[in-house]
Amino acid sequence: MNQELINTVQKYIDTTMLLPSEQPIVVAFSGGPDSVALLDILCTLAHEKNWKIYAAHMDHGWRDSSSAEALLCKEWCKKYSISCVVDHLDTYLKNNPLLQKTCSKNSSKEAYARIARYDFLLNYAASIAENCVIATAHHRDDQEETFFLRLIRGASLQGLCGIRPTSIYKNATLIRPLLCCNKKELLQHAQDNNLAYSRDPSNNDCAYLRNRIRHTIIPAFEQTDERFHTTFHKTLANLSSIDDYIQQQTVQAFEQISYINTDNQRTIDIQKLLALHQYLQQQVILYWLYSEQVLFTPSQTLLAEIIRFLQRHTTHAHTTSHTLYGAWRISCKKKHAIVEKIKTTPSN
Repeated sequence: MNQELINTVQKYIDTTMLLPSEQPIVVAFSGGPDSVALLDILCTLAHEKNWKIYAAHMDHGWRDSSSAEALLCKEWCKKYSISCVVDHLDTYLKNNPLLQKTCSKNSSKEAYARIARYDFLLNYAASIAENCVIATAHHRDDQEETFFLRLIRGASLQGLCGIRPTSIYKNATLIRPLLCCNKKELLQHAQDNNLAYSRDPSNNDCAYLRNRIRHTIIPAFEQTDERFHTTFHKTLANLSSIDDYIQQQTVQAFEQISYINTDNQRTIDIQKLLALHQYLQQQVILYWLYSEQVLFTPSQTLLAEIIRFLQRHTTHAHTTSHTLYGAWRISCKKKHAIVEKIKTTPSN
């Protein structure tokens, strides 16, 4: 057993996540080497920390081997005597029509699968306990790839800060205990401990931008300067510190331009919102949508669309609304706006 790696992860968890004894944790378990290493390490630490570990696997059905991989996940979890819930992507979407509408708005299959997968994880965690957290197997290599992926796509500062150790998604806490490790260390851990895992051949397909970054861009930086990995993560820490300050300002601005109305709805003063700096406007809108638990994919296009709608409304005195992904809408009346879920009429 690679005790040094386990100790590294334990220290990282203790300093960034502060998980108490008896903490329920759902592991997003793909069956690949990263999630296998994560589950193994958390199960090892659970004996001392007395955590309650669960696993959740979504079968995307994209490969002929996917059903066998789902079965392997179940068998792997039996070895550790932990519960493992498995669902199929198509089945899950069929049973959640509102989510299906949201996913259908995303052009890439990776985007809609990500939305469905996190919804699946959130629902499973909520069924276990209110304080249940979700652990994903993102590691340091993912952090670097994500930075360049977002840089190429023109991400905001917040996007360039990459993957955080912890974050809130809807009402759930997401944790990434392996951000202190790299891929090589995780593969070595799996080898040293004879951990069986599935291999995804698409990870080597350079038709995908992330794989081109992994196999071309990052190796080029490594060859240019051996300090690349160290200095990269120092820079990322500096960017994150700046973003933390901006997020503090976002929360303050949100509280200053909003209030709870008589129907217990969070209400935005449109004129005050539009008076903010453009960047702060966008951050407040994102915070607003997240706080209302709207299912959406953040993008500059969406933010610009919402701001244009609010600007147009300021020239009218009547009530108007703007639909978001078919299930939600922004409704305006006079100088104020709310986000609300669209009521659906049961079909006969």
